[in-house]
Amino acid sequence: MTTMNKRLLALCAAVFAGIVPAAAHAAHHADRAHTRLWQTIRAVGVDTAINHPGLCDDNTAGMYSSSYGAMVICQDNRVKPLQAVMWTENDYDTLRHEAHHIIQDCVDGKRGDGNLETLFEGSELGKFVFDAGIGKQQLESIIGVYAGDKGLDDDDVLVEIEAFAVANSIPADTIADTMLRVCK
Repeated sequence: MTTMNKRLLALCAAVFAGIVPAAAHAAHHADRAHTRLWQTIRAVGVDTAINHPGLCDDNTAGMYSSSYGAMVICQDNRVKPLQAVMWTENDYDTLRHEAHHIIQDCVDGKRGDGNLETLFEGSELGKFVFDAGIGKQQLESIIGVYAGDKGLDDDDVLVEIEAFAVANSIPADTIADTMLRVCK
């Protein structure tokens, strides 16, 4: 794992030091909300694909590429390339996660420049992650995968942590509304 900077250490400390129980997972909203989120992603100019044959392997749930302006969701129960199947709760979670990356790409006003930024900073990010129900074990897992296995730098790991927290706690309609506001 890379050496963590002060922001990542502060986030870990805030989450690990939590005394009150974490908030319960947000209720998963009806398919209508996720359909609207999918349509919003397309409306802000991001190309979308489901079960892309070259990108969806056994370990990939989804991805957003800023430089290509494209998002792919790899469904849990996929059978044929580019054909959607019944969405699982995990598929919806992945959609919310990847959609938040689009918002993070728009924060600086330049979607498509490859620069994703967190919406929350410092202790606000730590509190948000904790309140979203991301516990010590999940946080360690995210850091291990993204910093260790994938070799991302600390800022990119924070982007991932925030996206996991959003997917875990923010309804699809709220993500769609935020995307419309931030990605004008």
